[in-house]
Amino acid sequence: MLRLGSKAEATRNVHMELRKVCNHPFLLKGLREHCDEPDAIRAASGKMVLVDKLLRKVLKAQDKILIFSQFTMVLDLLEEFCHGRGWAVERLDGGTSLRARQ
Repeated sequence: MLRLGSKAEATRNVHMELRKVCNHPFLLKGLREHCDEPDAIRAASGKMVLVDKLLRKVLKAQDKILIFSQFTMVLDLLEEFCHGRGWAVERLDGGTSLRARQ
């Protein structure tokens, strides 16, 4: 027998998993065990293909880029991707100390 609260909670969990997979499939548990190279991260998501193209174009012009995300997991993936490409990254999120922010 399902309680009303557990059904709503299950719906929220499915919703969150769908939000994660829409950002990048590697955000789901178990899908990213042996794929640490930038090309695999890029190829698994149309969004990452677009981000890669945009970053290359903007960095070629030596401009700076600011990327916002609601998920720190997405920032983790983007950071790993950029490091794999040899691009410098500075991250500012809730885990960044006040001293590092200044």
